[in-house]
Amino acid sequence: MGSKRYWYLAAVVVVCAVALFSLHSVGQPVAQAFEGEENLIAVSGEGVVRARPDIVFTTLGVEVRAKTAEAAQQQANEKIAAVLAVLAKHGIPETDIITSNYCLRPEYDYRNNDSRERVLLGYVVSHDLRVKVTNLEKLGTVIDQAITAGANQAYNITFDISNRDELEKQALQAAVSDASAKAQVLAQAANVRVRGVHSINATGGQVVPIGLGAAEMVRGAQAADMVVMSGELEIRAAVTMTFHF
Repeated sequence: MGSKRYWYLAAVVVVCAVALFSLHSVGQPVAQAFEGEENLIAVSGEGVVRARPDIVFTTLGVEVRAKTAEAAQQQANEKIAAVLAVLAKHGIPETDIITSNYCLRPEYDYRNNDSRERVLLGYVVSHDLRVKVTNLEKLGTVIDQAITAGANQAYNITFDISNRDELEKQALQAAVSDASAKAQVLAQAANVRVRGVHSINATGGQVVPIGLGAAEMVRGAQAADMVVMSGELEIRAAVTMTFHF
């Protein structure tokens, strides 16, 4: 009798253990499914796409001095009108021209470096135009003729690409591929297997500009034929990714 009771109790214990294990498995499916979530590989990736620019921006301006504010404004208006005529002749629409700066200020002679002793010399007007040129081959000619027409300020030339959005997507794809390849290398070195992506974050794109300073532009414009080398632009993208293993 005692032996039968012993086996009966043992059987009950086994059944209870199986039942508890089943309840635990059914009651916590999320914990089971994400049990390996802490096993992560974190990497970063970079993508670079290079392309030749097809847009250029430049600033053309005039600066004049006169005894009166009215005279300075009139002279500046005449010179800017001549510059605008040059731009129109080369087919640059008004929508691609914007006034980026207009300033009228008095000019003084400070005697003995004393701000309390000053003599009014006249007035200075500065008027700058930010111009978008879509035909890069015309850029040198446009600047040359604008300076001949009266512009005495030429600076801040920068290049851009019309299909930048598409190139940024390509750079992002390259960055993801770079990060994925790094994750595979790390997993193989650790003798584990990459199971999938846990998270991905794009940390921003960047277009590396090509710039030409005011001094270089003015020297070039004074030459017989100004030559501007556009080179290539780099579109960069970066991502950070984590992978399950």
